Amino acid sequence: MSIEKLKEEGYLLLSNFFPETIINRINAKVNKLFDNNECLGPAVNVADLSNDELLSYGETRQESIKKNPNFMIDEETIKKGDKGYRNFTNAQNIQEPLLNVPEIFNLLVNDKVLNLVSDYLGSKEIKIGYVKIRRYFANETPDFDTNNFHRDDNSQDLVKAIIYLSDIKTIDDGVFCYVPKSKTNVIDEPSYSDLHPFIRSNEQIYRYYGADGVENIFASKGSVVIADTLGFHKGTKTKTKDRTALYVNYVLEEEYGGSGARQKVSKKHFKDKPKLNKIFEYFDLV
Repeated sequence: MSIEKLKEEGYLLLSNFFPETIINRINAKVNKLFDNNECLGPAVNVADLSNDELLSYGETRQESIKKNPNFMIDEETIKKGDKGYRNFTNAQNIQEPLLNVPEIFNLLVNDKVLNLVSDYLGSKEIKIGYVKIRRYFANETPDFDTNNFHRDDNSQDLVKAIIYLSDIKTIDDGVFCYVPKSKTNVIDEPSYSDLHPFIRSNEQIYRYYGADGVENIFASKGSVVIADTLGFHKGTKTKTKDRTALYVNYVLEEEYGGSGARQKVSKKHFKDKPKLNKIFEYFDLV
């Protein structure tokens, strides 16, 4: 059974879960936004960062940004489109994804996914904490941020759904990697980085869990990975082609204690489904 695997190993793959027609429609909208340079978020100047800056996160990243005026790609360059900076950054998000790509809404509230997450977390009061559409660029920038094995620290109860919007067939396509059972079987070595206690090097992970202890989750677009990301995981860099993914965080409490800016969702989605209002409690309705 699906829920048994999720509870035992901490992750579950639902292959070819969403119809290709729906995924193609979403991709068409995302492609249009990138082609027209609309609604694109900020991008990190990964190619020019120091080793310490590549490992920075949270408050340490904010300090790095203050100290290094070139940490982020400047707004004027961003305005000219990704062709001018795509070889300097690892990825870029669509801003306010539920407003700019409303086609994703029904994917987030799919009954089977919600039921699996509710069963896993042992609560019917699950909420959506955060939604992200992220395009990863195929280039030679160094590993950065979530390219390192890490555990999320957003919330005490967190299940992430990763909806593949691209086919991921080989390691060079940029694959989601998960270490089964690592939420409870935590590596007994500290992080190699003083800046980030939640990350571990590839060498540490493979030495502790073994080469067969890491799952590279290959799948076609429309597939969904459901993972407890309090276990160790990472995404490898794409080298063959750009890839795009949709991320949904399901939580029981607001991420980071509610300290972040709230995302927005349109009220029109709830006209026929008013009960879904509760799931978006941590969003601003517009």
